[in-house]
Amino acid sequence: MDKWSNGVLEYMSEELDSESIGQENEGYEKSDVEIKVVVLFLAGLAVLLLVVMLLMTGLYDFLEFKFERTGTEVSPLVDIVQIPPGPRLQANPAEELVLVQGWEEERLNSYQWVDEDTGTFRIPIDRAIQIISETGLPARESGGDSPEK
Repeated sequence: MDKWSNGVLEYMSEELDSESIGQENEGYEKSDVEIKVVVLFLAGLAVLLLVVMLLMTGLYDFLEFKFERTGTEVSPLVDIVQIPPGPRLQANPAEELVLVQGWEEERLNSYQWVDEDTGTFRIPIDRAIQIISETGLPARESGGDSPEK
């Protein structure tokens, strides 16, 4: 340690010397907690607890009496069920996913009329791929629609 820090420690030890404070350094307090103060605090706490218990019992009895007299819940908002505006969250997303996938599979793998009047119908996707691979896609006629090179 340098000279300055030694001087500070010596100064602090002189400041905190028990004789300069006016107390003897015996390692414990000379006076105890006054028992009267502790007993009064605990008595006040017990009285407060008793008062709160009586108030809660009175409130409970009042609400029970009011319920028996009217035959309805105290709050008119108890039975109101409000459905929040959409979009709503899914209740069971895994189950709904299975249903949607089943619907998609049925549409992709079945024959079905789309419009009988025009003769349009749906064929399975595998059959459609097979037909297109055999015949090819229809080509655009060369005409005024295509840009010239």
